[in-house]
Amino acid sequence: MSSENKSGAGSIQSGNFQVRVHRDRCIGAGHCATYAPDVFAQDASDGLVILLNENPPADQIDLVKDAESHCPSGTIEIVAKS
Repeated sequence: MSSENKSGAGSIQSGNFQVRVHRDRCIGAGHCATYAPDVFAQDASDGLVILLNENPPADQIDLVKDAESHCPSGTIEIVAKS
């Protein structure tokens, strides 16, 4: 899968998670890129989320959770890896 994914959680253990975004829900608020800039960016053309790393390292989980909780449109999804 591409490192720049524009596609469209219970108890997640650190290092055992995957990030998904639902770009069709994104309103371009930019909180994701502010809270977790190594995982999310904003598209320069429309301001919508770009997922830079769907499998970020374990030390990013708290930042990703902050981004998820501050996203006003529910664009970010954290899922446990199976």
